[in-house]
Amino acid sequence: MTSPAIQIGRWWYTLDEFLDRAERVLSSEIARREDLATVGTTMKLIASVLDGAVRWSIQRQVPREADIESAATRVRPLFLQDDPVFYGKVTNAIGGLARSAGNEHKATIKALKEAWRTFDKSYRWAVAVSKEPNFTAGQFRNDRQIARDFLYGDLVHADADARQRLANISPEERLLAAVVWVADATRLTLATKQLIVDLTDAGALAARPGDTT
Repeated sequence: MTSPAIQIGRWWYTLDEFLDRAERVLSSEIARREDLATVGTTMKLIASVLDGAVRWSIQRQVPREADIESAATRVRPLFLQDDPVFYGKVTNAIGGLARSAGNEHKATIKALKEAWRTFDKSYRWAVAVSKEPNFTAGQFRNDRQIARDFLYGDLVHADADARQRLANISPEERLLAAVVWVADATRLTLATKQLIVDLTDAGALAARPGDTT
């Protein structure tokens, strides 16, 4: 049976590893954007006049593919269960170290855990795909699924099945889904880091083994 001191030490190791990873995530070009809170989710409606007729078009600002790839690579370990900074391990470590925290902090921890757990289900839009024989008519792919396939089946890694699922998805839709995915993951990383800082400042985390300060 693991002693309390050893378990606390393991939790602190997880948080230290996460904070190191968070610094890398938050140093990406996308993380430093002033519009991080809205990138990929806002649009401009442009009006132009041609031959006396008003024509409307929608314009979205999407970061460079290289910036999306960099951000996707940096957040990747947070979603790998075998990685020491897997989000489930990190949130469990926070909860374990913050058992003496007040109700407000505990509610924030619970909400953070839920946000990570439901990340892939929190999609914004979906597109219909019906290319046979791989897809049946009326089947939909949401932006989270498209982003996963594009980022980790085509851009960062090579996965033939993922690329096949992208066959009917336009390059613009792939990039749009990807930027929303990495921006959401980056914001969630920032929120997790800030919670650790707040808990530390409040003295709500169990002391490190051997820490007598």
